[in-house]
Amino acid sequence: MLNKKNYVRTMNILVLVFLLQIPSVLAITDTTTGRAPEAKEIAAAKEALAAATLILVEDTDTNIVTLAQIIIDAASSGVIVSINSSDNPQVARDGTITYSSSEVIGNIDFILTKNSVVDSLSKLVFVPAKNLSNVYNVKDYGAKGDGTTDDTDAIQRAINDAADNGGGTVLIPSGRYLVLNVAARAKVNLAGQDALLIKTDNASPNSAIINIKGSVTSVKSSLTSDSSAGATIISLTSISGFAIGDYVMIRDNTYKYNMSGRNQEFRRIAAIKGNDVTLTEATIGSYKTSCSAEMVKLDTVSDMTVDGLTMEVPIGTHGAGIMGDYAYNVTIKNCTVTGGWEFGNISFCRSTLINIDSNVIKDGQDLRSISGCGYGYIFGESSHNCIAQNNYTYNIRENSVADNARYCSFIDNEDVYAYNNSFNTHGTGCEYILIANNISRNSRVYGITIGYEGSPAFDSHITVRGNKIYNSASQSILCRSDAGKEANHIEFINNKIYNPAIVGDYAIEISRGNDITINGNTIYGGDGTWRGIGVLKCNNVEISNNDISDISDEFGIVWEMCDSVSIDGNKLTAINKYNLYYLGISTNIHITNNITDDGHNHIAGTEYLSGNTW
Repeated sequence: MLNKKNYVRTMNILVLVFLLQIPSVLAITDTTTGRAPEAKEIAAAKEALAAATLILVEDTDTNIVTLAQIIIDAASSGVIVSINSSDNPQVARDGTITYSSSEVIGNIDFILTKNSVVDSLSKLVFVPAKNLSNVYNVKDYGAKGDGTTDDTDAIQRAINDAADNGGGTVLIPSGRYLVLNVAARAKVNLAGQDALLIKTDNASPNSAIINIKGSVTSVKSSLTSDSSAGATIISLTSISGFAIGDYVMIRDNTYKYNMSGRNQEFRRIAAIKGNDVTLTEATIGSYKTSCSAEMVKLDTVSDMTVDGLTMEVPIGTHGAGIMGDYAYNVTIKNCTVTGGWEFGNISFCRSTLINIDSNVIKDGQDLRSISGCGYGYIFGESSHNCIAQNNYTYNIRENSVADNARYCSFIDNEDVYAYNNSFNTHGTGCEYILIANNISRNSRVYGITIGYEGSPAFDSHITVRGNKIYNSASQSILCRSDAGKEANHIEFINNKIYNPAIVGDYAIEISRGNDITINGNTIYGGDGTWRGIGVLKCNNVEISNNDISDISDEFGIVWEMCDSVSIDGNKLTAINKYNLYYLGISTNIHITNNITDDGHNHIAGTEYLSGNTW
């Protein structure tokens, strides 16, 4: 039965953990107390919650503690979240959410607890207003749904009518609708009842069946002074043309690579005093007047949902199912998209608070093309605070792609038979990306990749946690960068890898990185597996508590030309040659507490390497 109400979501404070000026309820205990694991889990939970996108769905989500706990469980183990206080009158101390006729913004003080270790975190929470429930049936506007009539104009007129009347739901009943492309509008939901939308041929690759695209306006103003990360007040030369509630982009001319990936982020104005603009959320990045920092007003598509539609891009037809640009607070759920060409079946650029939830995406076109066609879903070009969850993809070139994105999460998705890889950060300067509890089956190349050789920029603060990867044809988890573009702060934690059918590669490999954690992973090699874990040209590495077995060809753990590596508490079983093996000169290698089933094959060679502890 169709739910006539729109679905809306929160605004999320985007302050880095180290910038939060919130004192702890109880200081984290030191390592001598035996509580170091609790402290580490608390810290991981706090960072995840600070960066996460909390999404409220009206009439579905009733408790914010429940939503926060899901985020924390994906990043940590055994940490319990509760609310200490609430400055948002529509969020109770027990987490209960109340939706009313008006939107309400206020801080929520969360408490994070594991055993006797406690810490706190404050987030600004936006409870949106209830939306209109007006329903506009496309058949009332002349749509036929007969599979032969072009219904683009009829569907567009229904959308425009709903938008002009303040919002509502455009209903697309059962049928087969030929569509070139339609433009979504703010506060207008699209809902299908066994409806199939078939894209008609279009020479432009930049079009989709549904276009959720805003634009930059001519209203802009330069910053009068540099703005640091975590700022909520921006000082402008003029506030002319800006108003409370406006959607804005803060940006400068700093580029991460090749004049792409501009330093920019999506925000909303909460207050104006003089020439000072107060934002509803703190900024992620810093903005410099020397780089022509400015604020520009956006004409955005916001506060809308696409629910229950099936979309098909026929073979030989250009475009995608859904494409978004300058979009804000948009949910795509319960949809099926088949045959997307360029970019992705569902893709968003320069957007924030995007939720891609419980969709099926399959059979991308032209998978082998060097141009990179046939993706699943994409968050790209400075998109931030977006989430893809509970989606199923099949026979896609690359299932999920984060391209120059920040604070995006991929949680509880399943990908089968990817032509290249299942989950990918694309090596374009992604930051604070969470890839957690996903499943990759039978990828024809990689399972999960962070960057790649030839990457235009480095990735940083990437967490790959709790994923299951079955039968990848090459590396199950790969992070590989070029010199001068090293990945930083990379975590591979508690993943399970089964039977990577690889020859000449590693089940887990990271090449050129700093501050690397590889902890608690299970690798069952099976037939054809060459090596377990490989760490190459990296600094400050922890390889701990991994369970590696049945490496049929060569080595369990390999390091090459590294500095400051701890190899501790690993279990290595049925390794064909050496449990531990080094290539090239490394320094400060500490090997302790590892368990093997072969006493004479602990480590290759007897050479003394300066600075090592054996």
